[in-house]
Amino acid sequence: YTAPAGADTETGTFEYWVNAADESIVLKAGESAVMGLADVTYNAVYKALYDVTYSFAGTTPDGVELPAASKIAEGGIIAKPEVTVPAGYTLVWTANGATENADGTFTAGANDVVITGTWAKIPYSVTYVYAGTKPDGVTAPAATTLTIGEAVVAPEVTVPAGYTLTWKTEGDVDGKMGTAPVIMTGTWAKKPYEV
Repeated sequence: YTAPAGADTETGTFEYWVNAADESIVLKAGESAVMGLADVTYNAVYKALYDVTYSFAGTTPDGVELPAASKIAEGGIIAKPEVTVPAGYTLVWTANGATENADGTFTAGANDVVITGTWAKIPYSVTYVYAGTKPDGVTAPAATTLTIGEAVVAPEVTVPAGYTLTWKTEGDVDGKMGTAPVIMTGTWAKKPYEV
C-alpha cells in the first residue's frame, strides 16, 4: 500500500496518515506499508492553520491599503508585506504571535498572528539664516524640524525700531513641509527716514 497525498482544508494542511488501530504507524504521502489480510484504516492528520491579519498604527499616509489576510501553519514563514512607502514616511513591521527572524521575516507560532505596520513621518530640518544689514546683537533662531504637510511659517523675531525683516523660504511646497530640508532666509534692512 502506498499512501496518497492528503488534501488540505480551510483549517489545516495535510501532514501524514496515522493507523487508526495503532497510532505508532505513520505514513507520509508516497511512503509504503505492507498490508495484511484485514482491512486497515488510516486517518489524515492535519497541521492547524492560523489567521494572519494586518493592521496599521501611527500616521498612515493617504491611499495606503492593508495587505490581505491569510492563513499559515505553525512554523510557517511570513514575509514582511510589500507596501509602497511614500516619501516622507517610514514603516516598521512587528508581529504579535510570531517570532522575528534575522532576515526580517517572521516565524508563525501555534496561534493567530497580527502583523502591525507602524508609520512615522520623517522629520526634516528647517534652518534660519539672516542676510542684509542685521542689527547688532541679533542672532538667527535655532534650527527646528517639521514633518511632511506641516505649515512652514516664519519664526517670531523681535524687530528693533528702525529695521524691517522679511522672510523668504526655499524648499517648501506651497507653504508646507515637503520631503527635504528647508532654509528660511530673513533679510534685514534699515528703514529709510525722511529728513
